[in-house]
Amino acid sequence: MIEQPIVSIVIRTKNRASMLARALDDVLAQSFADWETVVVNDGGEVGLVDDVVSARSEPLAGRARVIHRPGRGGMEAASNAGVGVSSGRYVVIHDDDDTWDPEFLTRTVAHLDANPDALAVAVSTEIVIERIEGSEIVDVERHPFVPPGELVSLFDLLTTNRVVPIGLLVRRSAIDELGGFDESLDVVGDWDFNLRLVTKGRVDYLPGAPLAQWRQRPA
Repeated sequence: MIEQPIVSIVIRTKNRASMLARALDDVLAQSFADWETVVVNDGGEVGLVDDVVSARSEPLAGRARVIHRPGRGGMEAASNAGVGVSSGRYVVIHDDDDTWDPEFLTRTVAHLDANPDALAVAVSTEIVIERIEGSEIVDVERHPFVPPGELVSLFDLLTTNRVVPIGLLVRRSAIDELGGFDESLDVVGDWDFNLRLVTKGRVDYLPGAPLAQWRQRPA
């Protein structure tokens, strides 16, 4: 692994080889290159994950690690496992089915570097409705995800979770201070984390063209 990379990217996955492949290619397409990625296989088939990662062994050389967790520990346990073996000063959770604009890391890292008082930065995000057709993943429609104000406030988050993991870069120090993600929660662990995060300090927001895609398959 890269010694002390700037960003650690935790990819949570389970038995979705085509989506994991897309997620890894998405990371490799970033204009910002000082990162490491930890793929956390949350109780899924080992061979599927290893094959996808091995197929990208050359571009990922020295920058990727895989954790195979026996049994399903849940999303927040997967996040904690990935964060626990990573070393970047900034951390982002990249679920296997979500994607970024190639400038996501460049823009968010630059913002946190320039704003040391901010614990994290969120970006404009769009919801992408997609469907699976055989081996293909097809985009159906896109629409904006509800944005926060200039800052991500407690008021914003009490009404609904306006920030999803794919659109949030967080300082490791903030994650450590909060004690990581709550593994007792089967769902909405990211919402719980965001609520605790904004009570600790400032979470900024980058408006404008979407830099993250929260992908959904209603079927």
